[in-house]
Amino acid sequence: MKNYLIESNKKIKKVFLDSKLKFYVKDPVDYDLDLQDLQDVLLEKVPQVFLSLIDYIMFGEFDHLKDNEFNAAYMDGIIYVSNTQLNNKDITDDIVHEIAHAIEENFHQHVYGDDIIENEFIIKRKVLASRLKAEGFSVDKYKFIAPEFNPELDYFFYEEVGYPTLAAITSDLFYSPYAVTAMREYFANGFEAYYFHRDFGRLGSVSPNLFYKIDNLEDQITSS
Repeated sequence: MKNYLIESNKKIKKVFLDSKLKFYVKDPVDYDLDLQDLQDVLLEKVPQVFLSLIDYIMFGEFDHLKDNEFNAAYMDGIIYVSNTQLNNKDITDDIVHEIAHAIEENFHQHVYGDDIIENEFIIKRKVLASRLKAEGFSVDKYKFIAPEFNPELDYFFYEEVGYPTLAAITSDLFYSPYAVTAMREYFANGFEAYYFHRDFGRLGSVSPNLFYKIDNLEDQITSS
């Protein structure tokens, strides 16, 4: 990754550099990118212990984003952000989500070691399977109790069931339908709800164990 940065930096325009956050714009963006506002919001909302995990936030056209239809992705200390987004708020939302993935990669034991997130997630998946079966969907061939991402199950959720139906069925189970995708997304979606949306009430009501974990995570990491 360092070699990639060295080579690609020859073409990357460095737009904004701060002692805590580093931003690079590789390609032109099709939205009004306000890096000062972006930094201010991130520094205000996300604890430094989490932000310190991010080496760079890079904007541009990236094959691994296009191929997977992602708006953003975390990899090897870098958050890659697509240059085709809606606005600064959506960008910030996506970055906070990817910071969560950096946390689970760097502090996996703190996040998942006690199994409380996995147990809560699997219980919810079982309830979802029962509800979908009651609605007439064939669910028996899918591994609902597996916490890892499964492309066949993901296709079933979003193409066969459909986002509107999934949202209606899961409104009291998951903070958003995207959290259904995998345990990693369950955690990242909750982290986003906690630190970006500050929606403590609904997150705590829908996913109390996930809320407890996120609410205590900073103290657990800094004290270890």
